Amino acid sequence: MQKSRLQEWLQANKLPFTNLNLLDTIGTAPDQTFVIQCTVVMKDCSKIIETGESRRIAEQKCAERMINQLNMLMFENPIKYKPHNLFLSMNLANHLFIMLIVDWFFISEL
Repeated sequence: MQKSRLQEWLQANKLPFTNLNLLDTIGTAPDQTFVIQCTVVMKDCSKIIETGESRRIAEQKCAERMINQLNMLMFENPIKYKPHNLFLSMNLANHLFIMLIVDWFFISEL
């Protein structure tokens, strides 16, 4: 579930998909511990390493910690990490300015 949320989060924020890599398997079945690393290509984003009694559990824990880290980075500096939002805001401001000028032009013609 967390892996899906992470992929959706990355897609919504126009970031490349993450890699969840198996680094190591410690022990023998049925007492194995899986070591997973999660990496996202984004400035200031640290790789996350988690362990679990199954690969799925370790991946889910990794994904959850990565989502928390990404949310914190976005919260701390949304402009730095969301340039497309700044672009959209500037487009909206330009459209509003143009509408204001057009309205002023038509009102002054009356």
